[in-house]
Amino acid sequence: MDSINNEFLRDEELGITEIDILKQENNRLRLQLNEVINKNKNWSQNIDNFVDKWFETNEENISIGTVTILYQEIDLFPNWLEKIVYKKMLKIVYSFFKEIF
Repeated sequence: MDSINNEFLRDEELGITEIDILKQENNRLRLQLNEVINKNKNWSQNIDNFVDKWFETNEENISIGTVTILYQEIDLFPNWLEKIVYKKMLKIVYSFFKEIF
């Protein structure tokens, strides 16, 4: 009878250890999920940052508001407006891909 109680205690201790391991794994997965959720929440800010950096690098080549009239180039859209257009466009595309995939 005493060996049965000892075996039961070992199984109980083993169960407690397994529960502790599962709790630790649950906490790790919860933290990982929170990181993914926070990353997804910041997608709009990430796009804004990307466009700002990209625009600075390529400003000379990407002016969408420039037209030529009588051999004169006229910039109809100021740079801040162009950035807004690019940001909105990328956010729409991102949302579209997020929706279909």
